[in-house]
Amino acid sequence: MPGSWLEPVSEFRLTVGERSLIKLNGWYPYEITPGMTERVYVNGGEYPFTVGESAFELTLPAPPSQVAAIRIENDFSFQAPPPDTWILSFILNGLDGE
Repeated sequence: MPGSWLEPVSEFRLTVGERSLIKLNGWYPYEITPGMTERVYVNGGEYPFTVGESAFELTLPAPPSQVAAIRIENDFSFQAPPPDTWILSFILNGLDGE
């Protein structure tokens, strides 16, 4: 999944290691405006984040040595140029379960 565009709402599962951490690295290539918010849910727990720079990193707690259900919701997006019809939000450059 690294280097992939995510839609405004994305869901997936990730195996978490013994350190009980999830590290997410993202990049938004367009202008950052005040109040751009991302909400990451790990097994239902909510972790809001305000995007302040084009490149951003989140480190979140997670249950150790388990598969975590992850949902990412963003209040920012754009329409991909034709002929694509995707509504996209940001590029996921890295995702690790430690």
